[in-house]
Amino acid sequence: MLDNVSRSQILNSNYVSSMPSPRLSTTIALIAIAGCVIYFVIGFYVNRNSDVSLRRAVAEVQNEEPERARNALKWLLWYQPDNPAALYVTGLSYLKQENMPAAITFLERVAVNSTVYADARTNLAAGLMAERQWERARTVLQEFVSRNRDSLIARRMLSGMLLTEFRRREAVQILTDYLRLPSHDGFPLSDRLTLLLDLLIAEFSPPQAMLCLSTLEEVDQIKPSQPTVRLALGQCYWKANRIDDAARLLREAIRENPLDPRTRLICAGFFIDQSDPDAAERALWGGSEPSTPETHESMQSPERDDRFWELQCRIAEFRGNYERALTQIEQALSIQPHNREYESRRARLLQRLKR
Repeated sequence: MLDNVSRSQILNSNYVSSMPSPRLSTTIALIAIAGCVIYFVIGFYVNRNSDVSLRRAVAEVQNEEPERARNALKWLLWYQPDNPAALYVTGLSYLKQENMPAAITFLERVAVNSTVYADARTNLAAGLMAERQWERARTVLQEFVSRNRDSLIARRMLSGMLLTEFRRREAVQILTDYLRLPSHDGFPLSDRLTLLLDLLIAEFSPPQAMLCLSTLEEVDQIKPSQPTVRLALGQCYWKANRIDDAARLLREAIRENPLDPRTRLICAGFFIDQSDPDAAERALWGGSEPSTPETHESMQSPERDDRFWELQCRIAEFRGNYERALTQIEQALSIQPHNREYESRRARLLQRLKR
């Protein structure tokens, strides 16, 4: 029993000795309180002078001092990590240094409802393009144009990307939509003239294959596995008469995306150009039989595309079925009237049918 008592006394004495003294506890509490006070005082000062910090950071970016700009904003971003202007200027500072990954990280965090959102998105797209993240850059621009329809710079960037991918119709549509905006008459004359010049080039003088080849090859080499880039590269090889390279990429494209309407149209055009109507038909119908209900359902969107019917016409004409070919080219003309190429093909078919 004495042993138990003595053991208890020893344990209690050890517990008491391990407890901090009242003076130490008071000191720790005071330090904690002082730390909180200092934190909130600094925060109050930083928040109150946020405009000053932002103006200073903008000036440093303009003076080619990106690191100083970030130093001017580091405390503001500590207390306001979602401050859109601070995020935007920090992103610009990294763009100045060509540190694209860091620039992208900050620019993509800028809030949609902020006043700097428009500039942030266009600079984000530029950073993504510099990083060769081509598909992501195009997605950013497409989403931005749908939200901010009067952004000329975004439309010009997007139309340029589409032309490089041989998507001339989409590029022209992006530019003509700008001309149809109700506010178009209020835009500066210089903007309207710039847009008209872009539209003229897109409509009548789009970039040739050899001008796009180096860009597409570089994008594919640095950031591979971008399906639309590889599809465009296949088209580029086709137009540059590098048939083996084109066949490799386009067969890969139709195998990986058999239900993508644009992929089907492009690959079918390539195969019929190589005098292979069977491969063209398989590509056009996504590898299925044209008569199956599932295929018909999947083809609803391409059937509204005049190019679908023009390709059907070429396949039928290659097989000598001129009556069917005539019906299909007339269907294409009903979707896109006055197309000179379609009119010429229709006239040739009428001659073959002695009509």
